[in-house]
Amino acid sequence: MDIEKRIEFDKIKEKWAGLAVTEKAKEMIKGLSFYLSESELKRQLKDTTDGRELIEKLGTPPLPDVWEIKESTKAAVRGECLAPYQLERVEKTLVAIKRLKDYSHST
Repeated sequence: MDIEKRIEFDKIKEKWAGLAVTEKAKEMIKGLSFYLSESELKRQLKDTTDGRELIEKLGTPPLPDVWEIKESTKAAVRGECLAPYQLERVEKTLVAIKRLKDYSHST
């Protein structure tokens, strides 16, 4: 039997992925595994603690799903004319990036 199933890590990842905002984050969570190296685990725990403290201090960061912007960006680089909905997504993504930048500088 798979060790992740025995310790029910697969159930933890499923719940965690349910909290993710973006599809990319969900994919990354599903691909994670646990650490067998104590030093790597300690490093990751410090990063997690730092992130939790930041969220407790400033609240949840503004993270909309911006994954679909990739295709619009590629089309614009090729010189194609973007449709109105694509331009709207670009605008929303730029606003989200500005909010995230403001959030990260609030520390």
